[in-house]
Amino acid sequence: MDIEQKKQDIQADIARQPANVVFARIDICNELQLADLLKISLTPFLTQTARSAAGSSNGDTADSLHQVCINLAKQRALLQGENVNKPIYFDIGAITDYTHSTNLSFPKLQDSSYSNKTSLPYVVMHDLNEDGGMVTLSSVSNANTDIANDEGENVKFFTDFSKYFLTRSRANGELISIDENNAPYTTPTAAEPFFPSNTINGETFFGTAADPTANTDVRHEFSLTANTTSVGFAGANNDITENKFQGNTFVTLELSNVVGTFAVSETITDFEGDTSTVKTASNTTTVVLESGDVKGTFQSGEILTDGSTNASISSIETANTSASLTLTGSSFVTGSNTSLDLGFAVANTITLDENTVSRSGSIVTVTANNHGISPGEYIVLKGADDAFGEFNDTFTVDDVSQNTLTFSTSNSVSVTPTGDFSLVKNIVFGRTSNASAAIQTKTTNSSATIVFQSSDLDVGFSVGNTITGSTSSSTGVIDKRTKGGAWYQVKTNEVKTYYIASNSGTWDYHGSNNPKGIETTANTGEFWLKNFEMVKINQIVAGTNSGASNETAKKMVLDIAIATSSDKSGGYDSTVDTRLPGTYFAYPLKTYADQVHSGVTTLEAFNNFANMIVAPEGLEVNFDWKPLANSSGVATNSTDGTTNHINQNGTVVTTSFNPENVTVLNKANFIAHLGPFDGTKSNDVYTSISSVKSSAVKTHSTQSYSGTGLSSSNYHNANANPFYPAVGGTHKNYSNTDNGITGTQPASLSANDIYAGSYTEIQTGAVDPGPNLNYRYIIQNDLKWVYANQPLASNVASLQVSGTAYAATFTGEIDTELNAVQTISADSGTSGSTLMTIPENSENAANETNFNAGGVFEFRFDSVTNTGLIQKRTRAISRSGTVGSYTYSFDGAFGSYHQFPCFFNRMQHLISSAKTAQIGGTSGNYTVANMETNFGILYQLLKNLENADYGKGFEDPMCNANGEHPDGTYNSGTAPGQSDSSFEQETNDMKTAMDALITDHNTEHGRTASHSFTYDAGSDNSLTHPNDYRTTYHANFVTELTSYRVVIKRRIIEISNRIGYLNGKDVAVHGGSSPVNGPSKESGYNTANGGFAGYDFNGGKGYANTVYSHANFVAGKKIKLLEKIQTAIDDVQALYDQIKSKRAQYYEYNQ
Repeated sequence: MDIEQKKQDIQADIARQPANVVFARIDICNELQLADLLKISLTPFLTQTARSAAGSSNGDTADSLHQVCINLAKQRALLQGENVNKPIYFDIGAITDYTHSTNLSFPKLQDSSYSNKTSLPYVVMHDLNEDGGMVTLSSVSNANTDIANDEGENVKFFTDFSKYFLTRSRANGELISIDENNAPYTTPTAAEPFFPSNTINGETFFGTAADPTANTDVRHEFSLTANTTSVGFAGANNDITENKFQGNTFVTLELSNVVGTFAVSETITDFEGDTSTVKTASNTTTVVLESGDVKGTFQSGEILTDGSTNASISSIETANTSASLTLTGSSFVTGSNTSLDLGFAVANTITLDENTVSRSGSIVTVTANNHGISPGEYIVLKGADDAFGEFNDTFTVDDVSQNTLTFSTSNSVSVTPTGDFSLVKNIVFGRTSNASAAIQTKTTNSSATIVFQSSDLDVGFSVGNTITGSTSSSTGVIDKRTKGGAWYQVKTNEVKTYYIASNSGTWDYHGSNNPKGIETTANTGEFWLKNFEMVKINQIVAGTNSGASNETAKKMVLDIAIATSSDKSGGYDSTVDTRLPGTYFAYPLKTYADQVHSGVTTLEAFNNFANMIVAPEGLEVNFDWKPLANSSGVATNSTDGTTNHINQNGTVVTTSFNPENVTVLNKANFIAHLGPFDGTKSNDVYTSISSVKSSAVKTHSTQSYSGTGLSSSNYHNANANPFYPAVGGTHKNYSNTDNGITGTQPASLSANDIYAGSYTEIQTGAVDPGPNLNYRYIIQNDLKWVYANQPLASNVASLQVSGTAYAATFTGEIDTELNAVQTISADSGTSGSTLMTIPENSENAANETNFNAGGVFEFRFDSVTNTGLIQKRTRAISRSGTVGSYTYSFDGAFGSYHQFPCFFNRMQHLISSAKTAQIGGTSGNYTVANMETNFGILYQLLKNLENADYGKGFEDPMCNANGEHPDGTYNSGTAPGQSDSSFEQETNDMKTAMDALITDHNTEHGRTASHSFTYDAGSDNSLTHPNDYRTTYHANFVTELTSYRVVIKRRIIEISNRIGYLNGKDVAVHGGSSPVNGPSKESGYNTANGGFAGYDFNGGKGYANTVYSHANFVAGKKIKLLEKIQTAIDDVQALYDQIKSKRAQYYEYNQ
């Protein structure tokens, strides 16, 4: 091989790449189309709202199942005392990430843009010559184009789309591709016509049907007719119609010399005694004129006249100048008289004397005494000598006298002709032909034609026999006996029906299920419409924005939906769903009728024209692209990267010739059509492709982990592929111990399923790196799949510092804090005080009354030391002397103030942290900042539960109108708070009681802080708090709180049962004892290595089970849905790389 040959081979290799790119893109289209269909049909909780997918009419109308789980998990986090942002879960993405959102046009069984008819992206290609080519269909009536055949001759074909139809199977309803089945495209033929053959007694006949030979003969004739009311049984608004005929054989007798009128149904008897019954009888009277001196040619059916009588000529027999004219007797008319005896008298001949004929100029005068001829009559002159032969002719008389008559000739030479002249009168003539003749004889004849049927048509009634009618007594002589047959029609354009059963279809007649089917006597055999159906094209839609990122392909819209969502089988076989037409498969267009152009039939009816190719965007080769990047001439190496054609590394100077431009839709614009598969979707499902690898290698990063104890070197790629994390070879079933490694996949999950286990990687090496140096990480996918709270002390994406404890599950709860609210105790005995009245100060006097009272007391609201409590101090009194003469004195000054046991102080300890001030805000929205810590935790919880997305008002669409899950057990009377509605009510009740308590307390706080307890002998300065204040606490708040603590526990378990558990990990932690009358945790929640547990839902356990299954379907390795798409995209890139590589080779050979 020389260098030039090598260069040619490389160029040929490059030239093949555009087609290879198209075929590689076909693989992408096929995978994308399958992915879209599978997602829609098999992952409804990804592609629809949870409410829609569950067929529910309750709850949230917009959330996906994934979002429902998030909302429930956030609510659970609050009830467990955690922040709403602490639940961990995968980024499953939005519903719009999974709906049919690729911008590639795929076939649609029901396209809502076109009245739910089937639509197809398409191009049309022909193989009418060796090179083939594209055909552009048109919506213009009778549009056509010339296509050269292999001989270079232009042949005209219609491009008007309405001239063509597609073909589908009657069995499965699918359009039939010639790539898979050529049977409908090698027919029709003579042996297998398009519609049933015409038959007589089951034998096919062509052309005009022969007469029947027996009364049992049956004739079926079929045709294709338009159906204007529906699709039609033949398809494309057509039906098969039948005309059916029955044989009728008979003998025809032609009679003469008939006397009388034969009657239908009478018996006739011949001379030999044979009898039969008259089926039809026609009696005919004719007049036969034997004529001579004929001039011209009479016409059958014209009116013959003698000037006064008219009659119709029924038949003519001619010989030279003679004619036998048969006149129809019933047509005779003489004025108003129809008598056959009138008119058409026999001609008279008058012998003329010598020199009685002369011509002066053009006027000929004939002298004939008493000739009796009138003007306008025809006469015949005969007997002129040969020299005057022009006078031997028929003439029309112009004028007459008694003895003369005149007529004119074209010859105007005056002459007296010689000869033995005679004149014939009573000449008749035809009014149409103007032919004339002289009647020689006139004969009136009565005849009849009789038809009878017999089991043996050869018996009796021979020619010459005389027959007699039994009732009419008519007689006649048989002139002619003929055996014959005729068809009589029993069905006229009857539409044939196609019967469809659950697993069969047939045109055949059946008395009960298909009474208008095709009878077995037709013996139709095989015909095209027996197994195939015509599909009409409704319209074609032009493509837009060719070559751009928003290009749309041309669309062909059919006149029907070949299958529907409610009838997935478009054929008669209900066990088979109708498939969509395949990408780049060929579907021949057949013509409805002969295509005749300029008198030449270029395409016969029902034959194939060209192939409709199903072609989404991106499958059109760019014919302007050049393999060697040169528009013309020889490719030249580039030395500076800006001139000539090819660079040394295979790149090219002219960017329009880059490998990515081998198709009209280049790489970037094709990728832009891939929708969620274009590489821009960042959710965990779409990024979990095989090319993204997780790694346990520690890497350096400048990312800050402030406060976590983590250095900048970390395991940043441990979760690079979140569904396939770095788990040290344990991504296999937990029972699998091959290679000394025990799997960590729970339940029956395997290496082909996305990861759902838990794994800890420890990399201490030979030397422990010491405290607070990271050497391990933990993967807890089992918690993420059930939307659990983050259990790690540091919430940094599954990373964990050595020396910092972590739990296998979240262990926090809020019940301890709520118990503290319920059982709070303040200083010295005030926690249980119900004292509502604080006395006024004592009189500051040392007397008996005060001594007996224990001293002098003074009260205050402490704003001095800012305790915000009611305080009391005492001044002791001493007594001396004897009874009756006691003296009293103070022991000293007042002592220190101490907290006074009373209900107000009790509420201060319960509610307030900054006790000198009231609780800020307004009822329903009080400020937590100056509340007592645990009291504030409860109040903030209640406020957080007012969130519209995940709070108390959240309604689970998988539940009934009361928020009760189908698999749960509920009793709002004995177990309130479990269902959505009951939980909302209980939360409202708790919040209402708490707001009321704070409101009352703020009121009493204001009264107390401003009250003066100064002694006044004239009035009472004590302070009494209202009993309602105490009631609000005891009867409302304490009661609600006691109940609400149990409600929270019930609700946590209920939420966990709905979302689910995995791998035996309890995510329903709630603190304290199990709730009274509460739901139990679903069986299996604590089963080590167990699968999903929870309420029954969608064939699994818990909502998370379905989310996982759907994500596993898309991203798992069993069917490799995403992986196949990515592989197909990579294959195209490999072709681009090959082009560049081949060009680099060419560069070297082109030195």
